[in-house]
Amino acid sequence: MTGLVDLKRLDELHKRARSDPVYFAERFLKMKPFEYQKEFLRDDSLRVCCCCGRQVGKTTVAAVKALHFTYFNRGVSVIVVSSSLRQSMILFEKVCSYVESSPVLRLMAVEPPTKTKLVFRNGSRMVALPCGRTGFSLRGFTADLAVLDEANFMPPEVVQNVIFPMIIARPNGRIVMLSTPWTKNHPFYEAYSRQELGYRVYKWPSGMSPLVDAETLELYRLSMDELSYAMEYQAEFVDEENAYFPSSLIFKCIDGEHNILDLDLIPSGQAGELFLGLDLGKAQDYSVVAIVKRDGSTLKLIYLKQFPLNTPYAMVVGSIRNLTEKAYINRGYIDNTGLGAPITEEIQSFAPQLEGITLTAKAKQEIYSNLRLIMEQGRLILPSERTLITQINELTYTLDKQGQITFNHPARGHDDQLTALTLAAYASHSTPPPPTGRGVRIIPHELKLPHTPF
Repeated sequence: MTGLVDLKRLDELHKRARSDPVYFAERFLKMKPFEYQKEFLRDDSLRVCCCCGRQVGKTTVAAVKALHFTYFNRGVSVIVVSSSLRQSMILFEKVCSYVESSPVLRLMAVEPPTKTKLVFRNGSRMVALPCGRTGFSLRGFTADLAVLDEANFMPPEVVQNVIFPMIIARPNGRIVMLSTPWTKNHPFYEAYSRQELGYRVYKWPSGMSPLVDAETLELYRLSMDELSYAMEYQAEFVDEENAYFPSSLIFKCIDGEHNILDLDLIPSGQAGELFLGLDLGKAQDYSVVAIVKRDGSTLKLIYLKQFPLNTPYAMVVGSIRNLTEKAYINRGYIDNTGLGAPITEEIQSFAPQLEGITLTAKAKQEIYSNLRLIMEQGRLILPSERTLITQINELTYTLDKQGQITFNHPARGHDDQLTALTLAAYASHSTPPPPTGRGVRIIPHELKLPHTPF
């Protein structure tokens, strides 16, 4: 009789968990949702949009919601999509850890989940994929539930033309979009702001989480630029007014299936034409090195390293030496502005092809317009790296009566990764400026600025 009682009790628990995702999270997954997360988990709307600050647990609750739907519905298909493979893997690894830690769920899995696929004995499956630049890897999928993690960082055309059509052929097809806000020129913002589209909307600023301390948030506010803080922690959309690199242009270059390499993963004698950019910083700004690889007319960012603040220049120089020993760098530029010239001379002692450049106002016009032209021509491939994307998008410009352009980035903000990328891209230019001695180059007197912003 004891066994029968246990089976009956298990059936009761199972029925309750089916009707209450919060109970499922607490009893099956040993996860205790916060109050705002409970509302989200219990929401049975077909369309859900959640705008989130940092550290509010969006990936965790998205994993629970996707897992509950997959486990309690027979023969359904669930797809988890992010802008990059790394981001989609973070959510899917959370799903897998829940399955592994739950005896009931583990028993119901057909086999141990792989890195991208989970199948239950009820015929339901969950697949995790990056969206890529065009959504090619997603085409052909049909889904009963699509979960988009960091949706606002996916190319809008992929969301609109590839992911949305996945669910229209399914009865009661569902879509859940979660993201930190970035751009308004996107289906995520449309879902968030337009009531007539029928989305159940949630907004979770970081301060909602009991795990986030108010004093710590204030320290972040004081140390960051206002725009970044508003987006990252207050879950606010910010207009990209006078952005020199608008989000629509950046989206053209992001490939979520492309990841930058660690130094140890760069093969010795790396083939191809490689170009390096080095922006030097110390106490308030970061030192950053970037390497792009040219393949035909296309440039791909393959390496990006940001050194901690106050890193001694000797360590930066040592890192450049290691890079030049691992792979041949065809050409590179080092920011000589400020105290950079002695560092350039030291680097040139072992890598003479790396030359200094002083970033005057005219020089910035030249190198930024060069990068913009490459992007407009669709010749740049970038990984989905949040800090880099933000820095590119935050660069603004003003134009005076004489047609001179001035670039700005937000107060307390940084543009070090952008500068390193820009220098690397400029080094790939087929007709670089002539040297003027001591490894320093000056900028040609004629500037070719793109016409689009003006």
